[in-house]
Amino acid sequence: MNYFSQRPDSEIEILIVDDDAVTRKTLTAVLKKAGYIVESCENGQDAINYCTNRLPDLVLLDVMMPGIDGYDTCIALRNLTDQNLLPIITLTGLNDIKSIDKAFESGSTDFITKPINWSLLTQRVKYALRSRELFTALDKNKKQLSKALHIARIGYWEYDNSNNQLTILDDTKFMLGLNDNDYSLEQFLNHTTEEEAIDIKNCIENTLKNGTPYNLQHTFRNPDGVELTLTHQGELAEDKNSRRIIGTLQDITRQIDVENKLYFHRYFDPESSLPNKEHLLLQLNKIIDNKFYEKLTGVIYLSLDKLRSISQPMGSDFTSQFILQAASAIENQFKDIKEITRISNTSIGFLVNDFSTKEQIKILCHSLIKLFERPLVIDNSEYHTTISIGCSIYPYDDDAKTLLKNTDIANTNCIAQGGSKVLFYTKSMDTDANDRIMLEKKMRAAIKNNEFHAFFQPQIDTATSTLTGMEALARWIEPDGNIIFPDTFIPLAEESELIIDIGNVILRQACHFSKYLLNKGYGNIRAGVNLSALQFSDKNLISNIEEALHDSNLPPQLLEIEITESIAMTDIANAISTLQTIRDMGIKTSMDDFGTGYSSLSYLQKLPLDTLKIDQSFIRPIEANEENTEIAKTIIAMGQSLNMHLIAEGAEEKYHYEFLKKNGCHEVQGYYFSKPVDCAGFEDFILNQLKDKF
Repeated sequence: MNYFSQRPDSEIEILIVDDDAVTRKTLTAVLKKAGYIVESCENGQDAINYCTNRLPDLVLLDVMMPGIDGYDTCIALRNLTDQNLLPIITLTGLNDIKSIDKAFESGSTDFITKPINWSLLTQRVKYALRSRELFTALDKNKKQLSKALHIARIGYWEYDNSNNQLTILDDTKFMLGLNDNDYSLEQFLNHTTEEEAIDIKNCIENTLKNGTPYNLQHTFRNPDGVELTLTHQGELAEDKNSRRIIGTLQDITRQIDVENKLYFHRYFDPESSLPNKEHLLLQLNKIIDNKFYEKLTGVIYLSLDKLRSISQPMGSDFTSQFILQAASAIENQFKDIKEITRISNTSIGFLVNDFSTKEQIKILCHSLIKLFERPLVIDNSEYHTTISIGCSIYPYDDDAKTLLKNTDIANTNCIAQGGSKVLFYTKSMDTDANDRIMLEKKMRAAIKNNEFHAFFQPQIDTATSTLTGMEALARWIEPDGNIIFPDTFIPLAEESELIIDIGNVILRQACHFSKYLLNKGYGNIRAGVNLSALQFSDKNLISNIEEALHDSNLPPQLLEIEITESIAMTDIANAISTLQTIRDMGIKTSMDDFGTGYSSLSYLQKLPLDTLKIDQSFIRPIEANEENTEIAKTIIAMGQSLNMHLIAEGAEEKYHYEFLKKNGCHEVQGYYFSKPVDCAGFEDFILNQLKDKF
């Protein structure tokens, strides 16, 4: 970096202060010839008045003047600004050491003796100006660094082992909420837990002994009782006279809070606060990863058979209360059953470990059925229900997702048979296997017969209330007009890899329709196309996108490629490379279902993304009185902190739209504006429906 000024000399102003008119005129002529702007004053008071209103870039100041002499004038000028920001070169006919020392004590930057050596003068001026510009640049960098550390909430500390003194910078004390007193190491550790204090001391002792740097995370309760979470780093710094540890403290309280909220949202049910199915999958994977083959683990789904009819007139709050009461009854009766999971509105799930035989698991299940012969008591009222239990066993199957799927199949079969019993999964339950084979065959024919069509859902700019984009969604329309929705065919399409062909069909149709809208004069309506994991990893992806753009003649900036958070996190390096290639083509990139994948913010910052699409699960729970908005606000704030364009899905009511607009979400889509529609329906929305939504 070049710290020197890029300003031309013609923009640099020099003030001459000298009572001798001849000297002023001569200095003015010499400096103007050198290209500088020159102003002059004949006494110290005039110079002070001038600089009070306007600071020059440099002052040439005569020492011996009537009235206020050069020394006092220099002191007065120093009171106006930082010494390094205004170079002052004194002109003196006195060349004794005492006079020179007095000049420097008064604040002089440099001095030149009279009679003046004119070539030396211009060099001294250049040097003083360079020093000023260097200081200005360094001061700017220092302030920028300080600001960055403040924003990142990072502070500096230093520990001197010889006197047990902990030096904490003022900015760091402010961040921690400490007073201005010096701190010993023990005083600092008093703000942590006893266990954390031991860990910190051990790290410091190890660093002093072995020179090994350390990095740990711990809590810190400040004098006001506020608990912070800190990332604490330290490393050895030694010289001939001392061995010290220097390091940083970063307040990551907000980050941890956001991550905890996201973790809760992914792994816990928001209504009951019970763990959810994802959490059960996590626990099962831990067991499988540890390869505990010696004992059996039962994966159990328990459906409360009558809950749907019981809770229908009472609402979701009662349903959650019923689920919690059932979970509590199981935990109270069976101490080894822990972390009961909410699978659905009417079912729970859990793992049972360390069984030697299938028969032992069966006995436990029958004990559960016996337990629910007694009523559950909620708000002093008794409620009776039978239960249906489906079970699969690890390691009979050793894939966690397969075990959950098989458990669900067994539970569904149990309910179909009337409930109040236990069924263990068997392969004979896969009665839909032939149906899946037939569906795949039918799907292959549908691709050849052009039965897959893009439907479009509009995206509305909250600032302008105008249509700015649309998301393309796949629909399968059979020859008789019957529409098959994605939840029916997408899982099998992904399993059979037909999703790549279907995805390319939707990509091409989206590009052509966006170009059609542009040609019709409807404006620049961006088409968003969501890629599956297989499509995103397909070696022909880029060429397929290029072909779709070329065939449709669509400007690349009107295409947006969307991937999910889970796809990006599967292979972060490949995701970065592929997304960057797409962006280099002029195409927008977007992350769909933002907030549901629980990816690190540091990884998200590495991804070359233009847009984050906030998942509908964060928006739909919002009520008209703005209840249940905390998570949605947190997700929006996270997106804003990443400087991303934000699109929210799931705006089903006008108050959803108004909430998102008020909280700074750039675009919204959802059923409030329109469900996904075909091309004709979308054009009708533009012409006849959009204006009625505001």
